[in-house]
Amino acid sequence: MEQSTTQKKYGAELEEEGMKLKKNCVDLLRSWYLSSSQKSSTSNKVYCVPVRNATELYNAGMKFEKGSSYRLLDLKDATMKVLEIPQLILSNWTEPLLRNLTALEQFCYPNDSYIIDYIYFMNYLIDTAEDADLLIQGGIFVNYLGDSIAVAPLFNNLSKEVVLYRQ
Repeated sequence: MEQSTTQKKYGAELEEEGMKLKKNCVDLLRSWYLSSSQKSSTSNKVYCVPVRNATELYNAGMKFEKGSSYRLLDLKDATMKVLEIPQLILSNWTEPLLRNLTALEQFCYPNDSYIIDYIYFMNYLIDTAEDADLLIQGGIFVNYLGDSIAVAPLFNNLSKEVVLYRQ
């Protein structure tokens, strides 16, 4: 199918701004959650490694605060005592959204699995309702799931049967 003049112009303008036309709505959502540095290059990618859960980190002196960004992976450890994590609203739509983003990355971006890395990071961070409570109190999660008991299984189940591709 031939692109119209408007589509070509719009696509050229997006390319100039460093953005590419998206494959579908899920791809557009993924680009919304990624920072500009994550969209442009994978050369400086840091892979998620197992970390202690939130309660253990808190007991060691770490505090959790809501980050100023809406980009999921704009994690900041400004003072080595405060971990800033962008806010995520947890609702009945969160799991299907993250599952769709995971499926998109598995098939379209196997070497750029930023959303999957976020899910794994949260899976390591949240083992219990107490871990979830720390993140809710820090403003990182707005929990519409009912109670914090539902948060840990959400992230634990999202990481099941996900294959991580590494170069």
